Amino acid sequence: MSDLPVSLVNELRAWNETTVDFPALPLPALLRHRAELCPDAIAVQDLSESLSYAELVAQAHRLARYLQGLGVQPGTRVACALPRGVPAIVVHVAVFALGAVRAAVRWVAIRLRAKSALARGLAYAEVKWSMKS
Repeated sequence: MSDLPVSLVNELRAWNETTVDFPALPLPALLRHRAELCPDAIAVQDLSESLSYAELVAQAHRLARYLQGLGVQPGTRVACALPRGVPAIVVHVAVFALGAVRAAVRWVAIRLRAKSALARGLAYAEVKWSMKS
């Protein structure tokens, strides 16, 4: 940047100044706060669907309760084999809300691990959950 005019350097620095004050809250709390302020605003969107902040928080909360019923607790690793998109974001938020850790895996890898686990006599559970339920 030393080759650029001082006025341009200053302008670039001004454009790059993107500091924003955020409350020191975890992501799920920030989303709940945003849902209170503007519940109908679009929170997430992909090519086929979108969710408002209120819908995102409600679906993530429902999934978190479901996962909690399966024994997920803080520190639990939760494997997720979803493509990028709205459902994957719901899973992220639900897992973070529980204090668990989301591990993205390829679907093929899950099938191979399941087969390996079953062959060694280990327990394996495949959970199917619908965002619409």
